[in-house]
Amino acid sequence: MVGRIQDLIGQMTEITENIAHDLRSPITRMRGIAEMALTGKASDEEHAASAGTIIEECDRLLGMINAMLDISEAESG
Repeated sequence: MVGRIQDLIGQMTEITENIAHDLRSPITRMRGIAEMALTGKASDEEHAASAGTIIEECDRLLGMINAMLDISEAESG
């Protein structure tokens, strides 16, 4: 029984680490793009491209969060 509990705790830790990594990556990309847009001498077209990339990353994050919420809801019945 103790072994099963330890396995479950290990799995929960691994899942938490994976989720943190999956969420951190797009946020880091968005921050980098925004910093470049603010500090560089980009044209309006480059700013628009940066904004488009940030929107895509936001959509990706929202998709992951919605999937996690759907899984949680399905598991809770």
